[in-house]
Amino acid sequence: MIKLFFQIIVVSLLLVRLSATAEPNSETFVVASSIYARGMAMGGALTAMPDHLENILYNPAAMGLETDFDRKITFYFNPIGGASALLNASELSSRTPKTAYDWLSAVGLFARALTFSTSVFQLSALFSEELLNNPQHLAEDKIVSTRGLLDWNYHAVAARLTLAEQVSLGATGYAFNLINDSGELKRSFGSSYGILMRPSNKISAGVSYYYFPEKADTLLFVQHRISNKSVNMGIVYRPFSSANLAVDFRNVSEEDNNSTNEIHAGLEVILANFLALRGGYFCQPEKNSNIFSLGFGLADFRPFRSVSDRFVFSNIILNYGLQVEQAKRDFFYIHYMTFLIRL
Repeated sequence: MIKLFFQIIVVSLLLVRLSATAEPNSETFVVASSIYARGMAMGGALTAMPDHLENILYNPAAMGLETDFDRKITFYFNPIGGASALLNASELSSRTPKTAYDWLSAVGLFARALTFSTSVFQLSALFSEELLNNPQHLAEDKIVSTRGLLDWNYHAVAARLTLAEQVSLGATGYAFNLINDSGELKRSFGSSYGILMRPSNKISAGVSYYYFPEKADTLLFVQHRISNKSVNMGIVYRPFSSANLAVDFRNVSEEDNNSTNEIHAGLEVILANFLALRGGYFCQPEKNSNIFSLGFGLADFRPFRSVSDRFVFSNIILNYGLQVEQAKRDFFYIHYMTFLIRL
């Protein structure tokens, strides 16, 4: 309990520090309730990279393949997001009155996700995730913001099935909540599908396909560079057990959509049992801008049961990712913070 209290204090101080170091003329958005800090720090190159929660989006076939399967049910919660929602309950939505569904979505600020895992099957539920381009959030300068979150979010349920030791399949269903031009909340649905192949311990390859509804497609493209009706392919090479080199070939579909044929690259190095460092890069061709990223992951210091479990990503309590967009002479910064306590 003392260690947990200390970690919460460290996270709070880090959030304050991030806001203080932002350049005056840059656009800085800090998303403390997002689950995507690891992917953002690696340039989004997670199509073939195992991850317990982020691959609900990037590739459901790669969910949780390097987790501790002795823990079949795992609950993730975020006390920072929950506290912020309680303190700013009147700002959660521009709509009145609130519906029961709205308050159920608000619970997702605190209760982030629930997973059931075995070596063959995994089922994961992401209760609520904010869409980054929430205009109410972008209009204010807060480190932890919940303004308009009930008007711009989505829920997801994903399943992964391992057919053999080398092959896994996965699928995700999404429910999007967006405000239309009339100020009414509209719900729409989408899906994604993936496959992961691991011919050896050093190499893995993944393919994912997406179907997103109108408007949600645009928002996810801006945030994750993932387009509707597109195919993403990824390769991960592990030169040694504590390093991952990842490359994604993003939006390679030739259908009539926002296909951009981007290459995303990421690097992750595990320096100790509790610390991972990350970096990444990709280019936005439509803006001719370069995106550089970096970040880290910090484990929760609970003892591991075996040497093979010395660094398990479901044990991560804090992920931080910074993306820096270089467009001509201007620089724009996006800070991502994933703070999750696992039970």
